[in-house]
Amino acid sequence: MNLYRLSRKIWVKQTFSLLLLAIIFPSTLLGAPVQILVKNVLGSQAYGAGISAGVGNRCFVVAPLHVAELAQSITITDRRGNTAQATPYQSPDGVDAILLRVEDNHQLDCPEDWDDGVAGDDALYDAEFLVSKKVKAGGVDQRRFFPGSVTSTMITVQPYRSGKADRLMEGDSGSALYVNNLPLGMIVSVNTGTGEGEAIKQSQLHALFGNYMIETSAKLALVSPVYQGYQENAYATSAAVEFIETKTPWSVVQTSPAVARNNLQNEMRGIATAYPDNVQYVVQSKIVANTSTTVANPNYDARKAQTSNFGKQLINRVSAKDFRYYLVSNIDVEVTIIDTESQRRATHIERSEFRDPMTEGVNQRDLSNDALIRATVDAVQGAVEKFGAPILVPGDEHLALNGKKEKESKSEELIKSLLGFPTN
Repeated sequence: MNLYRLSRKIWVKQTFSLLLLAIIFPSTLLGAPVQILVKNVLGSQAYGAGISAGVGNRCFVVAPLHVAELAQSITITDRRGNTAQATPYQSPDGVDAILLRVEDNHQLDCPEDWDDGVAGDDALYDAEFLVSKKVKAGGVDQRRFFPGSVTSTMITVQPYRSGKADRLMEGDSGSALYVNNLPLGMIVSVNTGTGEGEAIKQSQLHALFGNYMIETSAKLALVSPVYQGYQENAYATSAAVEFIETKTPWSVVQTSPAVARNNLQNEMRGIATAYPDNVQYVVQSKIVANTSTTVANPNYDARKAQTSNFGKQLINRVSAKDFRYYLVSNIDVEVTIIDTESQRRATHIERSEFRDPMTEGVNQRDLSNDALIRATVDAVQGAVEKFGAPILVPGDEHLALNGKKEKESKSEELIKSLLGFPTN
């Protein structure tokens, strides 16, 4: 009996010690809180916080965009006092978050972990309070907060107590937010009057930046040529490759037409294709239909189009009355994305219709190729979104006859606004 009590006592002490270590050193679960010093281009300085993670000697820091957007230099300091320089690496549009890349020769605390935040989301609704942590001189500063309103991407926090020390203040942006010692997100905005703040959820940060900050982040996508029948369309292939390279976190390797044809024939015969070990995704695209017709412009006014007055010509052109015809393109593009490890796949068919004015000096073939490029980009974006991969930078937007947005040049918008015509 005494032996049982003794063993139980030892077990309780060890469990408590491990729990205490987890509370004191949460970086093993999330990443490491760090301090950020920014020297701005205007000569001023600003302090903020962030969260570091990486693999090997590659180290990244997630921070609020507003902390680093005017930076001339960025210095990162961990809780042990180690410092390193960092530079902006990725900054998605519409999100107050930025990924900083730390210089290679560093001694920062940069754990090889980047939690997806799902467990934190699940624990949020049963939590009495949340904890924010950031690096300060000599250690880590932490405070308690009530969870406020919650959306799919954001959380509001309110001071747990009324004391001044428990309120959020200037410089707290970038603090790591925890629930029951689980990663929950990063504080990105602070109301210095009320001490409240807003945080981006960890699950959102993981979707935006996780592919860069963990070892499996080197996502390699094998992109096959875009075929129309048995012939490659180089314009569509270039559009697909450029979109994946610039708008997603995947690196791209392009398959040669010969290899792509062989893989396609094998699939049709039911033979599984063997892909290189370093390839995580395969992107296959084909143009199912591509037709174009010329239709008359019902707004065409021959007398106004032939006027010699430059100002009237400009107004007529902007108001879509100086050309006789539209080129209407109907294009169907099918894109399939395959996860080579799990064999999970997503197929998306984009049906697009574009109406382009056949203005003077415009080549019909150029209009057709441009429509094909837009249709391919839309189809690839649709497939990526269906597959569940993050799109780091929004694609070009179009307004087609089916209700989608058509690309309109900045110069055209400017001229329209100057002349008082409505713009999209």
